[in-house]
Amino acid sequence: MRLAPLPRSSDVKIRPPPPDRPESLPGRPVFSPADASPCLCGSGNAFARCCKDRLPGYQIGAAARAAGDDLEAALRAKRADLAQYTILHKSNTAPVMARDPVKAAYFLRLDLNALSEIVGQICILHHRLGRSAELPAMLERLRGNVKSPLWDRKITYHQALIAHQQDNDDNARLEFAKLLPIEASGEPDIEIIQLYIPLYGGEISFSRMIGLCDRILELTKAGEDKLQYTCLKGFMYAVFGDEEASRAAFEDAVAAARETAAKHQMTERAKELFAGALVHLGSATDNQEMLEEAAAILQDLLADEDAWTPFGRARLLADLGDCYRSGGLWAEGEQAYRDALAAAPRGIAQVFLAECIARQNRIAEAASTLDAVSAADLDEAGKYDWAYLAAIVAAEMHDTVRIKTAIEALKAVKATAPLFEQRRLKLLLHLNEVLGDAAKAVSGLAAIRRLFAEPLRAFNRYAIMQPALFGFGVNLNVMLEDLHGKADEKKI
Repeated sequence: MRLAPLPRSSDVKIRPPPPDRPESLPGRPVFSPADASPCLCGSGNAFARCCKDRLPGYQIGAAARAAGDDLEAALRAKRADLAQYTILHKSNTAPVMARDPVKAAYFLRLDLNALSEIVGQICILHHRLGRSAELPAMLERLRGNVKSPLWDRKITYHQALIAHQQDNDDNARLEFAKLLPIEASGEPDIEIIQLYIPLYGGEISFSRMIGLCDRILELTKAGEDKLQYTCLKGFMYAVFGDEEASRAAFEDAVAAARETAAKHQMTERAKELFAGALVHLGSATDNQEMLEEAAAILQDLLADEDAWTPFGRARLLADLGDCYRSGGLWAEGEQAYRDALAAAPRGIAQVFLAECIARQNRIAEAASTLDAVSAADLDEAGKYDWAYLAAIVAAEMHDTVRIKTAIEALKAVKATAPLFEQRRLKLLLHLNEVLGDAAKAVSGLAAIRRLFAEPLRAFNRYAIMQPALFGFGVNLNVMLEDLHGKADEKKI
C-alpha cells in the first residue's frame, strides 16, 4: 500500500487573505451554517457538534501546526480549516459566481485549489491514523461545498487518488473514467493530469505524453513540477530513441535546478528529482562527477533520519542503488538495495538487487534472489525488468526450464517504447537460439551478454511517473512544516 499523498508544497498555498480584507464584501452577509446542518468538513456530524467552535478565522493552518505529534488534534484542526475556507468561499466567491461567472472564474480557481489542498492534508491524516476507509464517504459529503462542475471533478480526482494509493488501480481507473477524456492542450486541472499519467502511462502514446508534460509545464509555477516533467520528457525521448533530444531535456532540467537552488531552498522531492536527472545525464555522457554528485545529494537526504517514514527511506536507498548501478558500482548498488529492502520491502528493488548480484557473476545467487520476487508486487514496467533479467540469468545457467519460463514472461510483458521493445524481441530471438544446436547456443549466449553489457541510461521511471503529491515518504510533521512553515516561500 502506498503511503498517504504528499500535498503540493509550492503551487497553491493555503494562507489567510490580507489583514485589511473584510470577512465578506460590503453589503454581503457572511455565510453561516445552521447548527443542525451537516458539517462542511464532511465528517457526517452536525455543524454545532463538529467544527463550529473550532473555526480558525483567517488563521488557517495554525492549529494543525500547533498540534505537533497529536494526529487526532491535527485532523480536527484540518477539518475546521476546511469548514472555514468553505464558509469564506460561500460568503465571497459564491455570490459573485451566481451573478457573474466569468468575473468569478479566477477566484473560483483559487478556492478550488486551496480547498483541494486541505482535502489532501486531511487524507494524509486519515491514512496515518489507519482511518482510510472513512475517506470515500467523507469525500462524497464534500461535493456540495462548492456549486461547480470543476469542484465535482476535484472530488472525483480524490476518490481515484485514494484507490491508487491503496494499489487498487482497477478501482482508481473506474473512478477516473468519469473525468475522461483528458485533453492534453485544454485540461485546466494540473492534478488531474498528474494522476492520469501513472494510471494510464502504459497506454499513452509518445506524442501524447510529450503533450501532457508540456501542458503541466505550461500550467505549473512549482519548481519541482518543472523539474519532474522536463525529466519525464527527457526519459520519453530516450526510450523512443532520440538521444539528442533526451540529453537536451536533461541538460535543461539540471541547469534550471542549479540556477534555482542557488536562489532558493529545494524541497526534498526536488532534490530527489535533481539527483535522478544527474544520474541519467551522468550515465548518458559518461560523467562520473555527476553520478558522484547525485550520490552525495541522496546521502545527504538520508542523513536526516527524522524526516522520513520507512517507505521514504526505502525510496531514497533504492534511488542510491540506481545511482551506483548506473555507474557500474555493483557492490555498492547491492548494499543500497539490501538496505532499501530492509527499510520497506518492494519487489522492484529486489529485481535490481538481483541485477547487481548477477553483474558480479554470482549467477546462482541472482537466480534465487529473482525467484523470491512475487509478480503480484510488480507493475508492467517491473514485470519487464524481471523478465529481462530472468532471461539473462537463465541463459547464463544454461537452464532449459528457466529459459522457457523467461521466454513466456517476455512474450507476456508489454513494452511499447522502442528501446524496451527492441531489447525484448532480441532477447526472445537469442533465447530460442540458446535452446537450439550447440553453434547457435554459443552465438545466442554471446549476443545476450552483449545486450547485458549495454550502458544503463534509464531514469528511474518508477519515481518519475508519480507526481509529488503521491506518498514520497516524508514524515508528517515535516510535511506540515514544509506546507506552512517559515521557509514556505523559499522552497521550490
